[in-house]
Amino acid sequence: MRMSRSRQHVSSSRKRQAEEEPVVAAVVAKKGTLINVTKQQRKKVAAKLREQQDAYLSVSEATPMSFVASAADGPPPPVEELDVYCPRCRFALSEDQVSEGFEDNVLSYTTQCPECKHRFETSFAFEHPDSGARTRFVWLCSQQTRNQYGLWYDDRKKQLADMPADTVVDTLIVDRPEVAFNAYRYGPVHTKEVRKRIREFLAADYDEDDQVDDDDQVDDDDQVDDDDQVDDE
Repeated sequence: MRMSRSRQHVSSSRKRQAEEEPVVAAVVAKKGTLINVTKQQRKKVAAKLREQQDAYLSVSEATPMSFVASAADGPPPPVEELDVYCPRCRFALSEDQVSEGFEDNVLSYTTQCPECKHRFETSFAFEHPDSGARTRFVWLCSQQTRNQYGLWYDDRKKQLADMPADTVVDTLIVDRPEVAFNAYRYGPVHTKEVRKRIREFLAADYDEDDQVDDDDQVDDDDQVDDDDQVDDE
């Protein structure tokens, strides 16, 4: 039976409306307002993040998975903060200043210079314990990390549903390395295995004041729990 033109129009309108419906509310703390964010908007952010991450990986001598493999028989790779300078005024930001400059907004992954108020992207790096090669990753706030994980998981949940937890993490590392390694960076310092630390950050409600410190990361291994969707859409 052929669908009438009017019913086709209603059907396509409903589909479009469903795609544009707000799927998550993000608090913009500095303005004290609530914004509605659509899945389409979040996917645009995801595409920009992956494009930037691909640019970093294109000049790296080590792959993200090589860091996981190297940690299987030894300590996890240390996280290094790269020198963060404001591209406008050249002010040198500390790690705390970078963190304070992030917005509580899942559509923003830039920090703010405390000197001139310019917003810009930042990155951190892992140094491969064997080769010494460094790989850079887009630096996200913890909220953006969980939000992007939720978007990724929701798009692939049928494929991921029956996978072992570690395989899910490995798939995330390949698909969205910047999300995986930000989760590693924020993961609990007491965890001694890379995959588990990623899972634990993405899945658990542990105290984020307990999150990884630069110095701690060199000595502590990490793990992860990544069954939970950070963000339900």
